[in-house]
Order: sequence, then C-alpha cells, then structure tokens
Amino acid sequence: MTVLLVAILLAINLGAGCYLTLANPLKVSEQTSTKLIFIIRPKVFLGVGIFFSQLFVLFLFATIVFTPITQLVCNRYPNNISTSNIDFSTRQNTLTVMCKLTKNNWLGREQSQTLVSQLLEAKLETQIDTDGQAKYYKYNILLLNDRDSFPFSRAGYPKLNLEELQSIVLRINNF
Repeated sequence: MTVLLVAILLAINLGAGCYLTLANPLKVSEQTSTKLIFIIRPKVFLGVGIFFSQLFVLFLFATIVFTPITQLVCNRYPNNISTSNIDFSTRQNTLTVMCKLTKNNWLGREQSQTLVSQLLEAKLETQIDTDGQAKYYKYNILLLNDRDSFPFSRAGYPKLNLEELQSIVLRINNF
C-alpha cells in the first residue's frame, strides 16, 4: 500500500517537474497580421496546485489506511456437560458464544484480530466530558466475557448515534 502511495506521489512530482522545466509559460494563442494574443501561464500557481493535489492524495491515503472497518462475527458452539448421579445420568447441552472482532482497511486487508471467547454480553459504556457550558456524551460498545472486556471500536460515538448503538447492543445480547 505504501509503495502505491509513493508511486502516485512520484508520478505527480515527475509530471509536474517535467512540465515546470520544459513547458514555456508564454504561449502565442493567435497571431494574424492585425492581431497578436499571448497567453501567460504562471508556474507559481501550478506549483501550488500540485502541492495541494499531493496533500489530497495523502489525505485520501490516510483515510483509506487508518480508518478501519470493524467486523464482529459470532458463532454458537455446543458444550456437552455430563452430570452423573447414583441413580441416573443426564446430559445437558449448553451453547458457548465465540466471537471474532476484526478490523480491516478499506481494501479488505486485515489490520487486527481479537478473539472473544465465551461472550456473555455487550454493554454500552457512557463517557461524559464537560466544559463550562455543556456536557458532551460519547458512547462505546464493550464486549464482556467472564474475564475481560473488549472495546468494539477505538473511538467513541456521539449521542446522535445512541439509538443505533443500543440496537447493536440489543442484537448482540439477543444472539
């Protein structure tokens, strides 16, 4: 991925460098016996435009690479627990929920993977930040098992997404 970025920026720089050194900023647009029209293309503005186009490419690259797509895949597996007494023997089937939390970049390449064994529940965590005038709420989904908690994503979500987050938590818990 980094090689692709370097290749794109190199192509922009080579094209701009060739144009800036080889192109004539003074061009005769029209020349007749009674009229002469010149077009002057300032190279400074072209250089500024090329600089901003490279910033755009870097911003696009950072957005694609550093903003992961979070995916949670949960499966139920049967656990066979056998209990034997003196008179009878019973088998009880329980289900264990195993989840895999993956973060992929926009091109589908996996950045990280977390296995959540024996998922008990999902919980909505609330963080309140206050300044002198207002309270700011951030919400995050935590996946809980008997030993640990795993954040669903790195960043908190604003209050505008509260209903959607509650729906996700409810779906995970109902699974």
